[in-house]
Amino acid sequence: MVAKPVIIRNPPGDRAFQHAIEEALDGGALEPDAAQERLRERYPQAVVRRRELADETMPVWYVYREGRWVPGD
Repeated sequence: MVAKPVIIRNPPGDRAFQHAIEEALDGGALEPDAAQERLRERYPQAVVRRRELADETMPVWYVYREGRWVPGD
């Protein structure tokens, strides 16, 4: 079983974006490319990147609504 990733989203206060991320994961998008594809149906600039740190045991993804970091809402 693949563990769901810890999500670090930007902007952090966008609850609709958080819901869309959760829907993508619940729908089986358990790889960054698949999640990005689903998110882009609603957020065309969305970018999903896996964080790869040495010895990190849990998957962590950065998910950007605007394709890059933006100031919080």
